[in-house]
Amino acid sequence: MWISPELASKECKSLESLRLATDPSAEHTGILDQLKQVSLYTDCLGDKHWSEPDDVIDSDLAKSIVAIAKLLAKGDEIEVTEIELWIEHVRPSYGRPLPEMKDTLKQWWQAMHVHGLKVNELDSFEQFVDGAP
Repeated sequence: MWISPELASKECKSLESLRLATDPSAEHTGILDQLKQVSLYTDCLGDKHWSEPDDVIDSDLAKSIVAIAKLLAKGDEIEVTEIELWIEHVRPSYGRPLPEMKDTLKQWWQAMHVHGLKVNELDSFEQFVDGAP
């Protein structure tokens, strides 16, 4: 989710426009994995060059990573019922065709409304999922 601020700045207004955030072949995914590797592990890289976390990650970078994590971790509390509804409605569609996954996502959101868990309008959520203006 660390790419979310960039996507928001590009005014992503549909589920489809957020696909980049979860694309395993996207550049940001590789960069984040490389950052994690050099942050946590000592390794021999390139032409016999030893990389050590203390030498690669300085205080400013560490502080910015923590700040991004704190920003992304903020939000509403997640109710147990929300997770149970996700498992019931969305989980069975994993790996299924995209239209089916979108339908189950909308069913989940509708169930959330029935249980009084979200305040956003169902119509605007469906427009977000379907990519409608």
